[in-house]
Amino acid sequence: MPVLIEKIVPVAISLTREETQARLDANDVPGGTASHFAEIPENPQILANQTFVESEHPICGPLREPRPPIRFQAEAQAPAGPAPLPGQHTDEILRELGLGAQVAALRAAGVVG
Repeated sequence: MPVLIEKIVPVAISLTREETQARLDANDVPGGTASHFAEIPENPQILANQTFVESEHPICGPLREPRPPIRFQAEAQAPAGPAPLPGQHTDEILRELGLGAQVAALRAAGVVG
């Protein structure tokens, strides 16, 4: 095995991904190229599958994020949106816990933000 590696590595590192894939294809060897992380959002298959969606975050501004991975033909799944900001749902949660009338007092006491 070391002899094989000694022969393959010098040739492999001298080829581009495209050249390597062309040689594999020409010899009916199954294989695929690996993408660099930065190339993924612009990959033709990623674009065709609409893998990423764009949205607006209230603090960070424009976001590009993966959409939900499963899509059913009859029911589109929209992204859930950005993570809530600290304290964004405090009033709703307190109301659900039956503490809606005490929200102002809890804020004044510094218990919740």
